[in-house]
Amino acid sequence: MNTGFSLASTRLLVNRQKLGMFSGIGASRMHMSSTTTTSTATTASIPEAQVAESVAAANINATIGTDALVESNVVSQAAETVSNEGVAAATSAADVLETTSTVLVESTEVVNSATTALVMQIGDLKAVGLCSSYTPVGWVQTFLEATHVYTGMPWWGTILAATVVVRMALYPISGIMQKKVIKMQNIQPEMQKIKTVMDRAKNDGNILEYRTQAYQLQHLLKKEGVGPFSALGLALLQFPVMVSFFLALRGMAYLPVEHLKTGGLWWFTDLTAADPYYILPVLASATMIGSLEITRRYQNSVEQPPAMIWGIRFVGAFTAIATIKFPPAIFIYWIASNILSVLQSYSYSLPFVRRLFKIPELKKAKMAIVPKNKFVKTVESLQKNLKKQ
Repeated sequence: MNTGFSLASTRLLVNRQKLGMFSGIGASRMHMSSTTTTSTATTASIPEAQVAESVAAANINATIGTDALVESNVVSQAAETVSNEGVAAATSAADVLETTSTVLVESTEVVNSATTALVMQIGDLKAVGLCSSYTPVGWVQTFLEATHVYTGMPWWGTILAATVVVRMALYPISGIMQKKVIKMQNIQPEMQKIKTVMDRAKNDGNILEYRTQAYQLQHLLKKEGVGPFSALGLALLQFPVMVSFFLALRGMAYLPVEHLKTGGLWWFTDLTAADPYYILPVLASATMIGSLEITRRYQNSVEQPPAMIWGIRFVGAFTAIATIKFPPAIFIYWIASNILSVLQSYSYSLPFVRRLFKIPELKKAKMAIVPKNKFVKTVESLQKNLKKQ
C-alpha cells in the first residue's frame, strides 16, 4: 500500500519536472523566434515555424495531462486502499476491545465469586459440624458466627466484642451477687468464731453447745440475707460461661475453621496456631494474677495468710506454662475477660455503683484467733515438757 502511493507520487513529480522543462524550451524558442522576427522582419517562413512549435508544445501538454490523469487515478486507488485497510484495522481494534471487555467482565465475575466464597455466611459453622442447638458450647459458637457475619468484624474483633457483650449482659447479675459476697465477707470473723466453738463442742461431745452454736450461725446468715454458698455465687455464675467460651473457641480452632487462619492481627494473624513468641500466654497469666489481686483487695474482708497469696500467684504464673500451646483465639477471650474482671471489681468500689446495687462497705479484719480446745492444749503441754527435757 505505501509502496504504490510513493511510486505514484514520484511519477507525478517527474512529469511536473518534464512539463517545466518543456515549458522552458518553448519559452526559449518563442524568445528566439521573437528575436529573429525583430531582426529579420522580412523573412516569409517565420510564421510557419511558430505554428509548428505551437503544435508541438500543445502535443507535449496533452501527453503530460494524460500522464497526470493516469497518475492521479493511481493515487486515488492507493488512497482508497489505505482507507480500506484503515477501516479493517479499526474493525480489528474494535473486535479486540470487545474481546478484552468480555474477558474483564468474566474476570470480575470470577473475583466476585471468590470473594463471596471467602465471606462467611450464617450456617457455615453448622455445615462443618459446629453450632449444636442442644449444648451451651454450640450456643456460644452460634453467637460468635452471628456476631462475625452481621458486624463484618475480623475474627479477633468478633471474639473481643462477644466477650464484652456477654460480660456486660451479666454485669447486673454480678452486681447483685457482689452485694451478697460483701455481706458474707463482712460476717466472716463472727462466723469463724461460731464455727470454732462448734468444732470444739463436737470434739468434746457437748451436743447442747454444738446445737446452740449451729442455731446462732443460721440466725446470723438469715439476718444478713445470705446463704452458705453466697460467696461462691459469682464464681458459679461466671464459670459455666467461661468453660463454654473456652470449649467453643477450642473446637473452632482445632477443626480448624479456615476463616480463623486469617482472622488475627499483629504477630498472631493465624488464630489457630500457637503464639510463636509466647507473648499471649504471658499476657493471659499476668491479667489473671491482676484480676485475682484486685478481687482479693476489694472483696476479701479477712486478711489472708501470705502462703495463700503466693500460692494464688504461683498458680497464675504456672498457667502461662500450661497453656503455652493454646491457639490465640482462646487467649483473646481470656485476656479480654481478665481485663473486664479487673474493671468490674474496681467498679464495685465506686460510690454510685455501690448505691445502684446497694453494696455495703467492706469491713477489713484480721484473721480470727481460733480458741484452743482441750486436745490442742494437751498437745502444746506435751511439746513444752519435751523441750524442757
